[in-house]
Amino acid sequence: MTAEATVGTNWTITPEFVFTDAERAALEAALDGVTANPYRLHGAHRFQVGRLIANGAVPERFRAYVDSLATRDRAAEPVVVVKNVPHDRDVPVFDFDQPVRSKYELKKTFVAEGFLALFAQLANTPTIGYVNDGDVFQDIYRS
Repeated sequence: MTAEATVGTNWTITPEFVFTDAERAALEAALDGVTANPYRLHGAHRFQVGRLIANGAVPERFRAYVDSLATRDRAAEPVVVVKNVPHDRDVPVFDFDQPVRSKYELKKTFVAEGFLALFAQLANTPTIGYVNDGDVFQDIYRS
């Protein structure tokens, strides 16, 4: 299955992998069970995500896709595009003046962070994200 997303007016991005709605929903539900806060307890969060992988919560099709990336020339193709990924359904709006503090106070689910940690563990790479006041992950709002 191929899906194309138009960005701007001059170019497009074609996802390499698209989760089916059923795959996304199942993985999202599994990741919603990860309770360790990745901002405060990053090691525990990685451990819980690793248990999901070990317990078979990851769709085999996605595992095969990530496995295929091991042979990719990362200098020539440093980016992957995946569509319809698991994410938090209700991300609270954080305070613009103190977003990190506000995130600590308001955010209670970590599905998107869990997905990034899951991808990193499957790909045997460091968790991808910016470091911001000790945080590895950044929140993304879907419009």
